[in-house]
Amino acid sequence: MVKKGSPAAMIPPERQPTTVLDQNNPADGIWYTVLEEKNARIYSLSAKCTWSVQPLSMEVRVTVDGATHIFSKANPTSDTWAYPLLAAQDADDSHPLVEAAYYSFVAYRAFWLEGRNVKVEARVTGGTVSNLFMRIHPAKWP
Repeated sequence: MVKKGSPAAMIPPERQPTTVLDQNNPADGIWYTVLEEKNARIYSLSAKCTWSVQPLSMEVRVTVDGATHIFSKANPTSDTWAYPLLAAQDADDSHPLVEAAYYSFVAYRAFWLEGRNVKVEARVTGGTVSNLFMRIHPAKWP
């Protein structure tokens, strides 16, 4: 990251290719790393899982400069996109992942986390899951 007030502070980060997790037969409770970058910004993310026996939860863990945010959806619907909601009233380990139609406000509202060290992971717990899928739209400062 650049120092506040410096000329470089006005340089926006460079958009990076979409990062994808496409994990077949994910193991129960195992965190899969989707993104791990320095000097990064996350513009958006979404996750879904496909199952034959419904899992107890689908979770996304975002760690920014040592601060961890956990987004979760209990009893996720098979093959349905879920989007994180980040609200000040939620505890850091208790943010919702909201299932929503693709063209809803949830899919297109602002979501922005950035830091010097950014890591995003995903997991499912319980059930029989055939696929865990996630997309992240990141950016990076040189």
